[in-house]
Amino acid sequence: MTAEPRSSAANPCDIFKRVATSVEPVLLVVGGTDGAVRVLAGNTLETVARVTVDSRVSACALSHHGRTAMIGDDNGRVHFFRVDTDSVGGRTG
Repeated sequence: MTAEPRSSAANPCDIFKRVATSVEPVLLVVGGTDGAVRVLAGNTLETVARVTVDSRVSACALSHHGRTAMIGDDNGRVHFFRVDTDSVGGRTG
């Protein structure tokens, strides 16, 4: 049995170039060359939110409590997104 080579599009490491994390709840934000941004639950890596920006993601950041994601793109814009941390066991207040 031989393994088929995977295309670069099938390899998430080729698409997602920027990563940010929060402390509590543990969340990951990953941004890619295609403008896709995903928020993942840190303990399961389940996608809890997904958005797309108009150009390649050049920077990602999360507030320490995980409620706000900041995404920079190659057009020089910064996008702010509110993350529903209650859906991933986050605390409120």
